[in-house]
Amino acid sequence: MKILMNKKRKYFLDDTFKEYHCNEGKVEFSKSNSVVKTNKNIVFFYNDANLLDLFESFKKGAQSMSLKDLSQIIAFTSLDKNSIVVEAGLGSGFSAFFFARFVKKVISYEVNKKHLKIAKKNIDKSKLKNIFIKEQDIKDMKEKKVDLLLLDLPNPWDFLFLEKNVKLNNYIVCYVPNLNQVFNVVNSVKENKNLFVERIITSQVIDWIVDDKRMKPFYNLFNYQHTGFMVFIRKIM
Repeated sequence: MKILMNKKRKYFLDDTFKEYHCNEGKVEFSKSNSVVKTNKNIVFFYNDANLLDLFESFKKGAQSMSLKDLSQIIAFTSLDKNSIVVEAGLGSGFSAFFFARFVKKVISYEVNKKHLKIAKKNIDKSKLKNIFIKEQDIKDMKEKKVDLLLLDLPNPWDFLFLEKNVKLNNYIVCYVPNLNQVFNVVNSVKENKNLFVERIITSQVIDWIVDDKRMKPFYNLFNYQHTGFMVFIRKIM
């Protein structure tokens, strides 16, 4: 995927486009172009879409984890290029796409056909080859010795028996929106001698406006809204 952008507008383009029509006029591309002008003499930057651009272009379906939360999971589970991630709850494919940029392999379990349809289109757009989708219930998980099991489910405590599929000294992360769900996860972990809750966190990102007249936080729902709790469960036995 390509982007065509300047300080005012951004457009997402298919790699095969040789010309593009927009409000600012017609643009013609060559392989070497990085700066282009429309027939109305408006200048645009033209290049490959980056991670954030791809996220922005994805079709939205099921509620998906945000970048601010996904980045915390990378940070607090020590994932690397050799890691294998299994997730329950594919959503729109955002989390699978995010992890696949950093790890060896991502396996996603999903049973909702509507979610699957949207997620597959988004993942195809990313052109990543290390994401594998299984149209199965996570309870039938076959993968062994995985580095991270992400449970983005309403009742993740019912699936902690899958710790047998997680490598020793690695993690299960439960992602839930409500504190009563956190409470249920914590109580279930207490009953399992192989697991303990290492940390429970939420995350926040605040954008700022800095110009000649203002230096202040940019107030919008994304900056301040609660998205979810992350319960980090470490396998120690």
